[in-house]
Amino acid sequence: AKDDNPLVNNVLKEIEQHNEAIQGWNEKSKQLNILVHKLTKAQTEESAVEESDEG
Repeated sequence: AKDDNPLVNNVLKEIEQHNEAIQGWNEKSKQLNILVHKLTKAQTEESAVEESDEG
């Protein structure tokens, strides 16, 4: 395919846009995973404190 083919250029442009969108979603997913980890850790620590208070 030649570089001056508008159809090819359009497809390449759309692929680039989709890749950028995927990067954005990957970053959001990473941030959510960090939050889930922090919440899980906080709940685990809270449960440990409650159990030690009961004992």
